[in-house]
Amino acid sequence: MNIIYITGEKFNSIGFGEAKIDCSPSRHVDGTLTVQVSNIDFSASLAQDIVSSYEDDVIITNATLTFEEVSRIKVKVALYEEDGRSFLVQQSGEILRLKKEWIFPYENEGYTYNFGGVLDWPYGHCSIVITAHGNVLIQFNQEDCINLREFNLRK
Repeated sequence: MNIIYITGEKFNSIGFGEAKIDCSPSRHVDGTLTVQVSNIDFSASLAQDIVSSYEDDVIITNATLTFEEVSRIKVKVALYEEDGRSFLVQQSGEILRLKKEWIFPYENEGYTYNFGGVLDWPYGHCSIVITAHGNVLIQFNQEDCINLREFNLRK
């Protein structure tokens, strides 16, 4: 298992364009939130010793993000139809969107992390904002890494 600290600006080296996300506030325990993600674009420069066999960035097909000392979780999701090919539309013609925010007391300002992708439940395209005061880390196995070019050829 590889563990890499991606606190602060380092977090921005991860791409979520193809990401599938399992983010449930029920995983917020004692100030720590874990988020399961798949198909994230990971900059090889963050961990050259771990992904040195890859010339380009890699796609990590299965990983866990851990946010420590979380003070806020905000999720917005535009719901998909069951087939995942189109958005669920209201009678007014507008896309059906849900949003929810959880706030936990902290005395000082934290760092705000923004990311998005396809949320597993409720199923749709999401935007997630997490404010954390502690470390952020990513955990993944080496066998869950695929060269970015190879991943694009599989699509």
